[in-house]
Amino acid sequence: MRWISRVALFVLVVASIGQQQTAQTPKTSDASPASTELANGMVINCALDRSLDAKKLQASDPVLAHVTYDLKANGKAIIPKGSKVIGHVTSVSTYSKGAQPSTIGIAFDKAILKNGQELPLQVALQAAAPPRADWAAGGPTEIGITKSGGPEGMSGGVAGPDQLATGGGSVGGKANPGGGLPATTYGLIGMNDLQIEPATGGAVLTSTVHNVHLDGGTQLLLRVSHP
Repeated sequence: MRWISRVALFVLVVASIGQQQTAQTPKTSDASPASTELANGMVINCALDRSLDAKKLQASDPVLAHVTYDLKANGKAIIPKGSKVIGHVTSVSTYSKGAQPSTIGIAFDKAILKNGQELPLQVALQAAAPPRADWAAGGPTEIGITKSGGPEGMSGGVAGPDQLATGGGSVGGKANPGGGLPATTYGLIGMNDLQIEPATGGAVLTSTVHNVHLDGGTQLLLRVSHP
């Protein structure tokens, strides 16, 4: 009977130690570490994986892009370069001369980090520019636009110093093949035949002269915009 008592005592001691370790183990938060650090105003540089063409798209078609530069907070990459950005087409219309302009509405839903973690996004499409290779081939050298009606109504094009002085445009910095779009860039760069209007989760691109088309590799600047 004595050995039975010793076994019972041993079992009680092991159970007590297990309970203490469980109590000391800190609870982990269900919130995504990256999502808690995505503050309003942060910008994500990315590029389209494939072209978008109003003649070929339908509403709900996927919009695929990839992050081209780390988005960092406190020295840590919270959305690393190479992460995927997933969105969808919200609306589309083809050009008809004298009848209707062409439009493509797009919204961005989530990022998929390199470790597979999915991060919901609430962003607006703040700016777009041709693929970086086009800059190297003699594309625009200044980042900036002339605005009509402020950020709510933004026209495409590149604003030079004189236009900025009189037209209220905004220059974000120098364009170069090795760098992304600066955070202070707004509108469509080097796309004089397009206009951009903010919309929930993204933007609507419009052309009054032809069907809207964005090449694969088109640079996008997404700004975090929580309600």
